[in-house]
Amino acid sequence: MKKPDTPFWWTINHRYSLYFLRELTGPIIALYFLYFIGRFFVEFLTVNKKFEPVPHTGFFVVATWIALIASLIHTLTWLSVTTKITPLSISKNQQRTLFIIFLIVWIGISHILYKYLYVS
Repeated sequence: MKKPDTPFWWTINHRYSLYFLRELTGPIIALYFLYFIGRFFVEFLTVNKKFEPVPHTGFFVVATWIALIASLIHTLTWLSVTTKITPLSISKNQQRTLFIIFLIVWIGISHILYKYLYVS
């Protein structure tokens, strides 16, 4: 007979902990995204049409750093998982290469968005 799962099943294995951590970062990213998009539409639809993504006050700077760290954790763990769940049977070396390619693409897209949204 199988033992019932405990509430701390995710602490048994390092991979489970990373999975749980990734799932915890999702709501943080979603809240920041909703704030960011809301702020974008409010400021863009005003008369001056000047968009300042985040006010330079203490709370918003801390919130931005928390969202950045959460998104980094979420993205890196997700990119590492996507190399393991491919329908093809690939070696560890190919998985690492695919992860590096995903990382380069992600950094490139992030750089373009940064230049477009933050640097005028």
